[in-house]
Amino acid sequence: MGAGPAGDAPAPGWESALARFPARPAAADWPATRATREQVWQLLTSPPFTLDNRSSQGNRTRGLTALLDWLQDQPGDTWQQRWVGSGADAAGREWSRLSGRWPGGRGQNVRWRQGELGIGLRMAISADIIRPSLRWLVAAKGSKSALAGSLARARDTAGFAHLRRMCEESGATGVVTARTLSRAALIIAAKGGCVGDITAGDVLELLDTEAGIHASPPGDTGVFYRLLRQAGHFDPAAPRTLRELRTTGQRTPEQMIDRYHLAYRPVRDRWRITCGNGSQRSTTSRWNPSPGHWAKTSGKTSNGTTQASTPCSSRPRLPAAGSSAGGPGPRR
Repeated sequence: MGAGPAGDAPAPGWESALARFPARPAAADWPATRATREQVWQLLTSPPFTLDNRSSQGNRTRGLTALLDWLQDQPGDTWQQRWVGSGADAAGREWSRLSGRWPGGRGQNVRWRQGELGIGLRMAISADIIRPSLRWLVAAKGSKSALAGSLARARDTAGFAHLRRMCEESGATGVVTARTLSRAALIIAAKGGCVGDITAGDVLELLDTEAGIHASPPGDTGVFYRLLRQAGHFDPAAPRTLRELRTTGQRTPEQMIDRYHLAYRPVRDRWRITCGNGSQRSTTSRWNPSPGHWAKTSGKTSNGTTQASTPCSSRPRLPAAGSSAGGPGPRR
């Protein structure tokens, strides 16, 4: 897939950027997706997944029941395996037609069941029970803003609040803010984790996926990259802007060292020689740590701040197997 409109050649520097900053790989297995039906039911029928409005909560309950029933009829040992085994992920935006055959064969009202099934699926994604592919998430017809809101409530309240605040402080319009939050949600839904875990490679992969699916991809890509770089924990080598990332060619030794924010002069001097003199590299010791190693092990950047990964502020926890909180839900 290219970085321009669908079918266009990649923008200059885009492929090299993807190679230098690869996205996090999509996981095939993680603890939450191995949960039992009972554990999933108890989790998703408890706060923060419940609503005060009785009618809306009824839709959620029916949607969750439909989702679990449907997935349990699919091949696989985990919810993620069943999701993939159903063919829904590969079907992309046509997944509803595929899953629609399942309730239709049981005499259910397909239109109503599909709407409720989508609600249940959004809940399961927010709880990290299922991780659809990034391509599926980008192509899906459902509301991206609704997914962002659900993830903000259930997984990373502080992270999304901080990102929203940064959008507002930057003067971004409401449309740009909503688009930024929705894009962050798509990455989290596909990769797991929270806002602070998003990498430069994740952002590049999302933008590349959007370009490959939409004839006219959503705009404001530069703003999205800049805000995620400020809100997350990008590699210190990641450029400050998306334009720089796309166009950067060979850098001088001083420029490469500056990107790691090393302040300690002896280390800077050593690496200026190492980066600028090929013969010097062959005479250095066997253990020759990179500037990134020094930046990470010291934990200090040039402005004195410490880089650290912060866990999600409100990650949902599965109840212990066998605990009672409403039962495993009806099995149709």
